[in-house]
Amino acid sequence: MNCLRYLYLEIDNVHQTEKLLNKIGNVLFSISVLLIVASLSSCRQEQIKLKPVISIDNVVKENQFSNSSGMHSLYLKFNDNGSYEFSYDSEGWTWFNKGTYFLKNNSIELKSNFCTSEEYKGQVCSATFHNGKCSIEPTPLNIEYEYSLVCLSNHKFRIFSSDSKPSNIVTFDIKQFLLLPGNERFYRDHKIITMGNIIGEVTEPVVLRDGPGINFPKLDYIVNVYDGPYLKSLQKGKKVIIHGRILKKEKVKNWENYWLLISIDDTNKVWAFGQFFAY
Repeated sequence: MNCLRYLYLEIDNVHQTEKLLNKIGNVLFSISVLLIVASLSSCRQEQIKLKPVISIDNVVKENQFSNSSGMHSLYLKFNDNGSYEFSYDSEGWTWFNKGTYFLKNNSIELKSNFCTSEEYKGQVCSATFHNGKCSIEPTPLNIEYEYSLVCLSNHKFRIFSSDSKPSNIVTFDIKQFLLLPGNERFYRDHKIITMGNIIGEVTEPVVLRDGPGINFPKLDYIVNVYDGPYLKSLQKGKKVIIHGRILKKEKVKNWENYWLLISIDDTNKVWAFGQFFAY
C-alpha cells in the first residue's frame, strides 16, 4: 500500500510540475510577443522620423530658383550643359555671375568665370556672389516650404543694396517641397495652422491688417511696390494665396471666423478676416 501511495504521489507531482512548466512557457511566449511588437513599433517610428535623403541633382532638374517683386529680381539658373547664371537686379543695385557647376557630396559647387556689378566697372568679383556652394537645408520655421536651397559664397558682400549688411548667404525656397496643410508654425510670434498656399477668392471688399485682429494697424493693398497703385482695401473677386490661419475662430461684429495670412501681388503675408473669402 505504501508503495502504491508513493507511486500516486510521484505521478501527481509530475502532473503539477508539467502544469507549472506550461504556465511558465505561456508567460515567456507572451513576453516574447510583446517585445517583438514593441521592437517593430519602434522601428516604424524611426522610419517615420528619418526622411529620405534628397538628391540635389534631381532638385536642380525639377525646380526653378527665383525671387522677384516689383522692385527686384533674384535668380539662379542651372543649365543642362553644366553652366549657371546667378543674378540680382534692383533699382540702383545689380550683380551678375556665370560659370560652371558640379556636384560634390550632395551639394553644388559654383565656380564663376565671369562677374560684373553696377557698383564697379569691369570684373570686380568681390562685389558679386562669385564662387561658393549650394546645399539643401530643412526649414522648420518656414510657413510655406519644407526645404530651401541655401547658397554660401566664399566671401561676404552687399547682396541686396548698397547699404545692406555684408553677408554670404542667399536662400531660395524649393517649390517642389510645399509644406502640407495642418502643420503648426509661428509667423511673427503668431501661432498658425498652415494651409498649403491654397487659392482663395475675395467675396466682399476687405481691409488688410498687420496682425490677426482689428486692433492691429491697417495696411494698403500694394499691387506693385514700384508703380502702384496702393489701395485701401482688397476688392471683391481678387484671388489670393492663403498661407495659414489662426488656431481658433474669433468674433468680429456678428461674424465668427479665422484670421487668414495671405499674399497677393506685391502685398506679402498680411492678415485679413476669413469671413470675406471663399476657399
